[in-house]
Amino acid sequence: EDSEVLAPLADAYFAAARYDVAQPILEKLIEVAGKRRSKELAQYIQRLGAIAEKKGDLPAARDHYDKAYRIDSTHGPTLVALGRIYVQTEDWQNARKLYRSMLLQNMDERSGIRKAEVFYYLGQAHAALGEKSKAITMYERGLEVEPGHEGLQQALAKIR
Repeated sequence: EDSEVLAPLADAYFAAARYDVAQPILEKLIEVAGKRRSKELAQYIQRLGAIAEKKGDLPAARDHYDKAYRIDSTHGPTLVALGRIYVQTEDWQNARKLYRSMLLQNMDERSGIRKAEVFYYLGQAHAALGEKSKAITMYERGLEVEPGHEGLQQALAKIR
């Protein structure tokens, strides 16, 4: 089957930062996967988002990440990437919702984010939405997990 050959090829080109070559292969994999809403399809779409993000096209990246998230809402790299886009574009409502879901899913470092960082971004979202006491709580919970986290320490000092 095509995907058995193409998927490792796409992975290799992506890992080598050869996005110009990886992108059409990923698009072919998505086409081959068709309408089957599989975890593999979500990962291919997430990779297209990563390529768009690396090219600086945040709207396209967000679009791909959103599609991947709708197919597989548990894929760590998709959650981390979507959260990053929400923070960069200051979409605090969605950031708060997403990071809250990450806490419930017990994200681990293999997904590309530490628990303390989830608390940090959740605190940032609460602060930006004018929810100071909730922000403080998130920063404090993050410091319980990782006492030496500088970002959390600074954010907490700044908000108090």
